[in-house]
Amino acid sequence: MSDSHSSRAIKDFLAESEEILEKLNLDLVTLGDVIENAGDVDPGLLNTIFRGAHSFKGISGMFGFDDLCELCHHMENLLDSLRLGKVQLSEHLIETLFALLEVLTRLVHGKAESEDFRLDITPYIQRIDALLRGDESSQPPLA
Repeated sequence: MSDSHSSRAIKDFLAESEEILEKLNLDLVTLGDVIENAGDVDPGLLNTIFRGAHSFKGISGMFGFDDLCELCHHMENLLDSLRLGKVQLSEHLIETLFALLEVLTRLVHGKAESEDFRLDITPYIQRIDALLRGDESSQPPLA
């Protein structure tokens, strides 16, 4: 791949990623409002958030960003469990989703500078796994 083709592909990836991440952020804010107002979760909203994570995983995979794909895959599992009622919507879960969104955004911006940019996603995956096990209390806060 030539440099100009590669940089254009990265620009396309960035543009699509930014759009998906912004929409996910807005949707998560709406989901967070549900907790504050002690309302019912709109299944359509959960489906939209799940589809956003799924789309992001897809474009990350197209560009060969395995770390983004892996993190999105775990995020999808968490969102799917939430949709199916296996995990309860909680402030802790919302905080985790926002932390995931933040690290995804940092990864995207890092990859804009260098395709080899990496962050340690292990703590995020561990947090998701703990939420899926129903063991959220033992988890340290994410940076």
